[in-house]
Amino acid sequence: MPVLAQNVPELAEEVKGRVYLRSHVREAVSDGAGGGAGSSSIQPKTLNGVFGFGSDPEEALARAAAARTSDDGRAQVLGMLKAADVYSSMGKLHEAAKEVENTQRLVQELRFEEGRACILVLIAKIYAKQGKLSTFDQLDEALDLAEEAQEKFQKLKARKCEAAAFLALAAVRHALKKFEDGNLAAKEAQLILEDMGETAAVAEVFQVVATGYVLKEEFKKAEKWIGKAKQIHESLGDAKMAAACVHRLPGGY
Repeated sequence: MPVLAQNVPELAEEVKGRVYLRSHVREAVSDGAGGGAGSSSIQPKTLNGVFGFGSDPEEALARAAAARTSDDGRAQVLGMLKAADVYSSMGKLHEAAKEVENTQRLVQELRFEEGRACILVLIAKIYAKQGKLSTFDQLDEALDLAEEAQEKFQKLKARKCEAAAFLALAAVRHALKKFEDGNLAAKEAQLILEDMGETAAVAEVFQVVATGYVLKEEFKKAEKWIGKAKQIHESLGDAKMAAACVHRLPGGY
């Protein structure tokens, strides 16, 4: 087996419809990563562009495709991860997993620790989105991945990425039926995004909270939070995203 295959997860394998990781994501970048050439020059603003927080998928995929044509390997990685984020938000989990898988060689070669941290968030999101298809062990690992990513992004001062990590953590906690803890993580994401003036992204926080209440079968509360998300989109003049809110809930509630 090639060395790379031993060190990174093979994300795209399907087991009864499930995206299944066969090895630990923590090994995707060798010890001491982040010291590779140029890795420290990634600015937080550039890194923050990976996560769209439910932004228009067509526009986000177009930006991802543009990044993939760059001569800079790190930009290519971020483009692929941006596409993975879009697919994950759309519920296209196998497409998301394949995009993440495609970044692994570059992440390892470049010792791209920031890219690895983005991968951790995306894996946590994928496991949370799978719902009942994810095992307890997978969700328990996803908790660790999201927490590790949040700490990394906090150190990097990549605040939007840190909010994405908190939101992934919220979704995983909801999937584990730790609803109050999930809402606390979502609140942390909300505070970061509000402080940044990222109003549209706050709607995605409310979307995650609403999804938690659907999983808890508290549908009136879910409706309340979806209403808040819609109000944000409507206040920004985005009728398309306002209409999409309900359809993104589990079961189309």
